[in-house]
Amino acid sequence: TFNSFQPSRSVTTSLINAASVLEKCDEQILPALYSRVGASLHATPTQLGFGLTSTDVPVPFPLPTSPFRLNAHSRALVPQDITLARAFVQALSSPLAGVSSEFYPRGTVIAVGCCIWATFTSLFACVSTLWLAIVLCAVNGLGLALVIPSVQSLTADLNSRE
Repeated sequence: TFNSFQPSRSVTTSLINAASVLEKCDEQILPALYSRVGASLHATPTQLGFGLTSTDVPVPFPLPTSPFRLNAHSRALVPQDITLARAFVQALSSPLAGVSSEFYPRGTVIAVGCCIWATFTSLFACVSTLWLAIVLCAVNGLGLALVIPSVQSLTADLNSRE
């Protein structure tokens, strides 16, 4: 019956709401601590992802080369700031959440994404070099790519059309 599922449903709803709130907190914590993180990593605000807005730049700058730089060793374009690395990986791997949700329960996909997200956010606190921080934030984007679409999908599944 419906009543037997009520406690499980409310716990699930509470947990997905907590995941959504924590994702927004994680998104806002780096900009709030740019000066401290920048000092720790010996990085500029631009390298951390605090770029100029279009109103700050009177002359347009070339978009394809601004957020990336050429890596001398691999001859590949790599992101040069933390925020871009996370967003880039998150955007590329978001379809993975949809495919994963077809083969595994959404709760499992969310749990795996949260574990990746938590692990690499914690490791980020231990780094002292910018390049390692960029790598960790990029992998963090994979965790977020699994969590965010799956949470939204599970929320839609839990709410009826009534």
